[in-house]
Amino acid sequence: METSNAPQFLLLPSELILLILSHLGVDEVLALRQTCVKLSQLTADRTLWLQLLHRQYATLPLPSHLRRLIESEDPTLLDLPHLALVPEVRFAHRIAQSWTQPRRDRPVKLEPKTANSLLGFEVFLDRWLLAAYGEGIVQLWDINPHKSDSTLPFLEATDKPYRSVGSSTDIDMQNGGGGWTSFTAALDSSEQFIIFALTKSASMPPETKVSSIFIGPPPNYFVHMLSTPSMSPQTIRTIDPNLGFYISSGHNNIEINQWSVENSSVSKRSVTLETQPGDVWNGILDIRVVGPYLVIFKARTLELHDYLSVPYFEHPYSQLHDLPVMIYNFPPALTFRYISCADYTATEPNDPESPLFFEFLGYDVLKGTFRFVASILFVTKPSGQTDAGIDVRCLGVSALANNLDLNQLFPYFPFAPGSRSETSPSVEPQRDTPAPSPQDTPTPTPLASHAGIFGPTDAGEPAARGFVSAMSLGPQGRRAVWVERTRGSTLREVRVWSKEPDEEDDDAKAIDMPTHVVYSVGSYDLREDITHCAIAEASGTIILGNRAGDIFVLGLNILK
Repeated sequence: METSNAPQFLLLPSELILLILSHLGVDEVLALRQTCVKLSQLTADRTLWLQLLHRQYATLPLPSHLRRLIESEDPTLLDLPHLALVPEVRFAHRIAQSWTQPRRDRPVKLEPKTANSLLGFEVFLDRWLLAAYGEGIVQLWDINPHKSDSTLPFLEATDKPYRSVGSSTDIDMQNGGGGWTSFTAALDSSEQFIIFALTKSASMPPETKVSSIFIGPPPNYFVHMLSTPSMSPQTIRTIDPNLGFYISSGHNNIEINQWSVENSSVSKRSVTLETQPGDVWNGILDIRVVGPYLVIFKARTLELHDYLSVPYFEHPYSQLHDLPVMIYNFPPALTFRYISCADYTATEPNDPESPLFFEFLGYDVLKGTFRFVASILFVTKPSGQTDAGIDVRCLGVSALANNLDLNQLFPYFPFAPGSRSETSPSVEPQRDTPAPSPQDTPTPTPLASHAGIFGPTDAGEPAARGFVSAMSLGPQGRRAVWVERTRGSTLREVRVWSKEPDEEDDDAKAIDMPTHVVYSVGSYDLREDITHCAIAEASGTIILGNRAGDIFVLGLNILK
């Protein structure tokens, strides 16, 4: 085209055009590249697609290898050619478009079925599904068997036949038998091994078995690592292969078990937890390792204990001393039944005193699902003692109740004007500290503008439209799935949620958690109730497990 006939936009310097293009969406950039030769050349610029990828990193879940490159500022990312970046960005965009759409295909049932008492399952690297059964069977599935080790790991369709990699039929490798009651698993730092543990509470004495499976090419063997007895029945809660311990819990205590494979030994440390006054039930729901703390999710409280007094070979938080115990009380009207927590993040990963952040979902049977973000802040005093505080904020609600009143639940809702503070913890450590002054307390937020979301607060008798039978928040905290059943109905609905890109700028979007029904199934058979779910967050694959022990994979119908 002649310069005199060219649109004025194309006469701008190429650097300025690229800057403008970087603010467009993926679809707009792909459409512009088809309009003329100059825009086709400009939209092939590698820096443009790097900017689009960094924008996706802020809002979308990405494959682990990409997140590592971005977070570590690895120069390898800058060297990726345009032809490698474009498919990655396009695929993440297509997954985001398809995530909330109804699934056209029925879930694929994993066969062969090896047992009936499903304890749970975990998804690793958006590919490996590890399932454990009460009969003592642990099975590994490859839910993306066509994934290659190239730069483009998730470009194969998710509806291909799934492959059973292998199973450990006899987890204790010697005595056999069922009666296993709880299960947890985690990926080690090399991403080559999955370490998992099962507990058998009914045996005398109760015992825990720790094993591993190699998932590097080829994934082909289970290895029993150690067995350890317990003084009382315990529920396994979490395992950290990098720190070399697993955490179990009893009625009102937790047990930190550090193992040494070389010596085939386990050292134990027991921690007694705070008791709730009166007859209020406050049972343990989950435990997560967040920096130097064990975050204990209970029905009514969050309780944080450090584990630094346990001897370690190497530890990134070894310089922190005498960390306080911290307790956060949820609003009195809330009693959570399920908790699902994302992985924690640090502002500066290499700084032990960097603030730590983690998001989690809590399900209250009568009121619905609440989304929270918590931040742990550290301050080192001149004496060398490290102090800490925790700030917990409610980010959103998916209401089940017909008259949910957030002003009653959260008198000082975090979205009040001027109350978006990331530096003032709402819960101080359990030491003598002055109470916050009135001017430091945010004003109540009127929720009249959100009446359409939560319903009128004078709706008569409180009631919930149904209940949630399973719930899972992705490890990056960007997507979630839960299974809801309406009262008086046999219909099970699989609902999905995703973080809104602009929720930080829109309080209404942040308060409301819009969910979408992507699949539903009706049955009178209670064995078909969905009791477990998990999510491969980057690829959008949903895993469902029912009371009969069947496991199903619900893939995406990716929009072109």
